[in-house]
Amino acid sequence: MERRDSAEFEEKRRRILAGALRVFAEKGYQRATNREIARAAGIGSPGLIYHYFESKGDLFRQVFLDRLPFLKIVGEGRVGLDGPPEEVLPAVARAVAAGMLEDEEARTFWKLVLAEAMRNPEAAAIVNEVGPGRMMDVMTGYMARQMERGALRRMDPAAAVRCFAGGLVLYFVQREVLGQEAALRATPEEMVAAVVSVFLDGMRPPAPEGE
Repeated sequence: MERRDSAEFEEKRRRILAGALRVFAEKGYQRATNREIARAAGIGSPGLIYHYFESKGDLFRQVFLDRLPFLKIVGEGRVGLDGPPEEVLPAVARAVAAGMLEDEEARTFWKLVLAEAMRNPEAAAIVNEVGPGRMMDVMTGYMARQMERGALRRMDPAAAVRCFAGGLVLYFVQREVLGQEAALRATPEEMVAAVVSVFLDGMRPPAPEGE
């Protein structure tokens, strides 16, 4: 009975997350209401949301986390952040690109996230906490370790992460927000390969003196 209750709890929680994603993507964080989210999730009462999530902010945080394959693959151990950059960085870049571009719902959601973060301090704080802020911490630690091992040339590891992620974020903005033709012609796979190649070429450690 306990296993069945647990499965039902998780199934309803997933329905609320899916409904909230649709409403947040359509209305934005500020204008989305629990009544609309409950209707989209197919649950009877808006008050039921609080059996699964502490607040509207907590629900938005969980929806956002659900759209971050980078954190999922790290958390599930599918990419160990102890391997060489030639293995880890392509996997991370593919996860970031997939999270932003995998389907129309994802693209709509991320455009909404950018807009909400610019005009709503509460949403911006949530986004930074579970998205860019956490990714920066994880990847800065990884870059620093690789620099210590001599796999990457030494520089500010946080600046290195910004350089690495910046190409993918700019590609998303040019493609999905500005609709630039050149960005629309470039596939996510091509951009991932280009970003990784340019970054690794630029971060190659200098050859020892005398070589």
